[in-house]
Amino acid sequence: MFSILIVDDNLSDRAGINGLIDWEALDIEVVGFAVDGGEGYKQAVELRPDFILTDVAMPVMDGIKMTQQIKEELPQTKFIFMSCFDDFEYLKGAINLDVYGYILKPINLSELTETLAKVKNLKQDELEKERNDQKLKVQLQESMPILQEQLIRDLLYGKLGDEDNIRNRMNSLGMDFTNNSYAVLYLQIGNTDAQNPDKTMENRHLTIYSVQKCVEETILSEIPGYVTNQHQDSLAVILFMPHTSDEEAVHQLMSLTNACREKVNHQLGLRITIGISEFSNRLSLLPKLFEDAEYAIKSKFYSKDNQVIMTSKGRYQKVMEDIKAIIDEQYAQIENVNQIVSPLFLSVSHANLIFKQQSGQTIFDYLIKKRMEVAKSMLMDPYIKIYEIAEKTGYKTNSYFASVFKEYTGLTPKQFRDKNRD
Repeated sequence: MFSILIVDDNLSDRAGINGLIDWEALDIEVVGFAVDGGEGYKQAVELRPDFILTDVAMPVMDGIKMTQQIKEELPQTKFIFMSCFDDFEYLKGAINLDVYGYILKPINLSELTETLAKVKNLKQDELEKERNDQKLKVQLQESMPILQEQLIRDLLYGKLGDEDNIRNRMNSLGMDFTNNSYAVLYLQIGNTDAQNPDKTMENRHLTIYSVQKCVEETILSEIPGYVTNQHQDSLAVILFMPHTSDEEAVHQLMSLTNACREKVNHQLGLRITIGISEFSNRLSLLPKLFEDAEYAIKSKFYSKDNQVIMTSKGRYQKVMEDIKAIIDEQYAQIENVNQIVSPLFLSVSHANLIFKQQSGQTIFDYLIKKRMEVAKSMLMDPYIKIYEIAEKTGYKTNSYFASVFKEYTGLTPKQFRDKNRD
């Protein structure tokens, strides 16, 4: 039930309004009466009514001044003015104060009842909206960790675009990414499924959750950040590195990640390998840091598990060597660059960037060079047909092989063979 305060210096008007309106039908309770604006203000502050029905012209304090003061204390209270005068200044005051209704005296009970019903319905709608808004806020707060975790995944996989878009999305979810330097960890849990083939999905989730708690209790208790599970056996962590030298930050991070690894070993009986990226001050480079950390533990270069591996510029040399080794071994079967870099857990663009920085040529250029050098060697043997050489070096048509060979050597395969036969 709603509540109303009646403020009027006329006793008969107060009594008539109170006695002749069907308040119960309106679901409104009259909680008080006041004879002037001063008393009306005091009672309003004490009773905090939903509605105030007030005369405008009153002694001590008029209805307009009283309304101004009450609105400062009770902004949600709604007002209906009553007046003997159809006065412009009173109407102007009512409009300025956002008063809901203006009833002329002598009061028409039907008009007043209709106005009260409308203001009550308006209040009901507002309360319903407040309840719905509050419910939505609660639902949003409950789902916030899920939304934040999804945002972290999108960020790590490069789905959020430029720096401004990333920061806007973060701010909308209450995530503070104002740090100067960032790092990414990739945690690979030991092959527990192979050891326990009958392990239920529930137990797998429990395992990943238990490892996540270890991360929170060791690493994230000292360095702020966010953790998200990637698969059933891996986690990723974004860290906001402290404002210290790189050397100090690396030392702290190695210490914390080793503490986490030991905690997982001893408390959970699991082996875990942790890859640590380099540092960057740009959020848009987090996908690259993520690739670095993942590559550190998934590359075939690292065969031992249950260790902490810090990536470094030196590992780019290893990336180049791995790519060359794959091409040297599989040049005849390779159809595209993605086929070369996918075993290394790198994107084509990132792998190409590393390879060109280290070797001065693209991955595709090296593939062509390898094929052409093999072809040149085979052409020295007069018993191998040219179409066979094309097939053995990965070309499906002799004509395409010949055009690539000529572009590379300046000679057709036949011209090269004839020249080297002499």
